[in-house]
Amino acid sequence: MGRHLLVWDAPNIDMTLANIIDGRPTSKERPDLAVLGRWLVEQAGDEDVEAAVFINVAAHVAGPLRGWVLWLLEQGFRVFAKPKVGDSDVDDDMIAHLQARQRAGDLTAVYVASNDAKAFTAPLRELVLDRVEVTVLGFAEYAGGLSVLPELRFVDLESITGLFSEPLPRITLPAPLALSLAHHAQDDALAIGVQLPGGCVLEDVDRLDVPSVRLCLVDGPLQRPLRLRRPIYACD
Repeated sequence: MGRHLLVWDAPNIDMTLANIIDGRPTSKERPDLAVLGRWLVEQAGDEDVEAAVFINVAAHVAGPLRGWVLWLLEQGFRVFAKPKVGDSDVDDDMIAHLQARQRAGDLTAVYVASNDAKAFTAPLRELVLDRVEVTVLGFAEYAGGLSVLPELRFVDLESITGLFSEPLPRITLPAPLALSLAHHAQDDALAIGVQLPGGCVLEDVDRLDVPSVRLCLVDGPLQRPLRLRRPIYACD
């Protein structure tokens, strides 16, 4: 019997949510991981399931996080808590856990909840080469190449029924797009490419149809949003 493994990049998902809502997420905006656990069980069918949440804990939030960690354990999640030191992150720990499960020989499918294309593209491609089915859970406009690589399945977190109690204030475009930000110049000038699933690519797009758009750098780990006064214009 195979194993379906979910790894949840809590720092990255929380930071992405903060960019989407333009503020610190509360329980109202955060996803209900109990719903995600049930979704995972449905995906796995009769196969074994393991779900792990990775968190990077600063000293001043260790106390308040205790209740959430205990709740996760009650829901059946494993929790990997790493002390936050400087700019430390949990990406390497998540990848090490995926690789350890891969070496065990029973890994059928993995689900990686993160928008960090720089950290996860290469290791997830290696899993695919080892005949492991790979699903990325994230937000399409922040996930960069993870949302469009043909060998990976991408599921937008907000498409999972009941995961969020209310719709998030996201910018939606006419079609599923991968935004590749080439460079940004002075003021609000930005050279971008918009790649559609069918292969249509627009470059240096600067036409308008809404007053403002928030984007982030998508060719690396989530860094900071770019606020554009000139929004994106996409072809059909």
